[in-house]
Amino acid sequence: MNSVFKNLIRMYSKMGIRSNLLIRMGLILLATTSVSWLVMSNIVLERFSLLELERNQINIARTRDALELQVDALETKMGDWAIWDDAFYFMQNGNQEFQNSSLATGSLLTMKVDSFVWITKEGKIRWARKFNQLENMAIPLTSEEESFYLQLGKKLNLVNGSSHKGIVSIPNRGSFIVGIFPVLPSSTNRPFSGHIIVTRAIDVSFMDRLSSLTKLNLMMKNLEPTGGPVERDTIHIEDDSYVSGKMVFDDIFQKPAMEISFRHFRHILAEGKNLLVSAFLSFSLIIIITFFSIWMLMNRLVVSRLLKVLEELTELRSSRELRLLTPPKSSDELGSLVTNINQFLSATIASNQSLEQERAKTLHNAKLASLGEVSAGVAHEVNNPLAIIIGTLRTFEKTLDQKEKTIEKVSTMIRAAERIEKIVKGLKKFSRASSGSIKRIEPLENIVSDCMVIVSPKSRSSMVKLEFDLQPNLSIYCDAVEIEQVLINLISNGIDSAKENPEGWVKVKSFHDDGEIVLQVMDSGKGISDENEKKLFQPFFTTKKVGEGTGLGLSISKGILDSHGAQIRLNKELPYTCFEVRFPKDAGSGNKISKN
Repeated sequence: MNSVFKNLIRMYSKMGIRSNLLIRMGLILLATTSVSWLVMSNIVLERFSLLELERNQINIARTRDALELQVDALETKMGDWAIWDDAFYFMQNGNQEFQNSSLATGSLLTMKVDSFVWITKEGKIRWARKFNQLENMAIPLTSEEESFYLQLGKKLNLVNGSSHKGIVSIPNRGSFIVGIFPVLPSSTNRPFSGHIIVTRAIDVSFMDRLSSLTKLNLMMKNLEPTGGPVERDTIHIEDDSYVSGKMVFDDIFQKPAMEISFRHFRHILAEGKNLLVSAFLSFSLIIIITFFSIWMLMNRLVVSRLLKVLEELTELRSSRELRLLTPPKSSDELGSLVTNINQFLSATIASNQSLEQERAKTLHNAKLASLGEVSAGVAHEVNNPLAIIIGTLRTFEKTLDQKEKTIEKVSTMIRAAERIEKIVKGLKKFSRASSGSIKRIEPLENIVSDCMVIVSPKSRSSMVKLEFDLQPNLSIYCDAVEIEQVLINLISNGIDSAKENPEGWVKVKSFHDDGEIVLQVMDSGKGISDENEKKLFQPFFTTKKVGEGTGLGLSISKGILDSHGAQIRLNKELPYTCFEVRFPKDAGSGNKISKN
């Protein structure tokens, strides 16, 4: 057996595409139809059976509700009789006038009741009749019936003025729904004078009405008292065609009194079987059509795939850019060939990408190393003479006559020298770790004003107009020198861009927006393309001519703003170039000095 199985496997592995596809489709067809039938016959039909069981349970509940509705209707019909002064006095004195006017046979026949019995609170029948609805006549109660109602009153202890409703079994007459109501006066300070007992027979007409309400073919049977346990609500599946059920109803004393049953065709299961056969035939037909369609198109599909692979290989050979072939949709011979080719191409592409990344990393590291060396050398050469200049200017300031203009110029030179000192320290920090800088609450107008000292000469020489629109009383928590460095870089870039315009301008604007402090630097230059926008903040990226820029200004500015929790972006919503800096909501709050 094992050898036969191995031979079959060996034969299958040697088969070509056509034979392979034929066997696979045949197995899929057989497996799909078999599994579909098993699933549909076992699960779907079982589900329909459960649905039918649930429906019959609902039918039982509907029958009980319908019977309860009839009992409630009887209670509603007799409610006005029970609380009526004339009825109250009739119970006490047997008023003949009330009997002639209110208890006339014609009016009582319209109530569709079978018995109407008035019992005084002393336990005597004041008035009683039973009605023949077919012959439209009233009949006095027999002695046995009168005895039954009197015994019923004693068993229910009607002397306490209680009311009852439910089912009773009257000997030799069958089952009835009954309502017992105490007769009360309109005023509540007097006791009841007796009870009214009203019954309605559960006969053929009653069952017809109940069947109409429940949409079931109901049948009723009176039960004899047995004293043993009785099955209540049961549903019995007779066969694949019929289902039956029964309900047992207790009388007013909580003892089994009657049984209502039904039997009907299992139409839900029948519909399920019809649906199952239709679905299975439709599904099988679709599978068979699909099988033969694929078999007839096999040659064309194989040839088409081969031509597509050949076309892609030819295009790949003539192209300088490596890419993967279209992934195969199957694992046959052609699919394996494409997979192997893609694995080779994927390895080659990955190798080329790795080499390119290493090359870019090496170039970037070399630029950073050069920048570090230059910045360290500049800091060393400038720092010592700068210290001498600052010291001399401070001494000069103390020895000068107190002339305001002279002192103002000297003070400006000292501030500029101090600013150069801090910029040099920032350059040293870039090349190696430094001791940090001081952050404090700084007026934004002062920062912009200090920047003017640096950028004004460049704007005048470039014939670019500087404009300012600063909202007063705006302050930010920052290192003023670093923010000045950012602002000088943005304004300087704007001047370089606007100087090509004969009426070039650069505008600095500040305002408060939803808790944030916004600083905008705008210029009238030619703008920034979408392609360059993606590279703006990359180190060493510049659109300036060789020797005019290093490409580090925006990159360093972004790093400074990140350390302040601020954001910088190119605002594309305006018709001109606009760099927008947003300081966080707490940038202007608090009086604190922080040493980073």
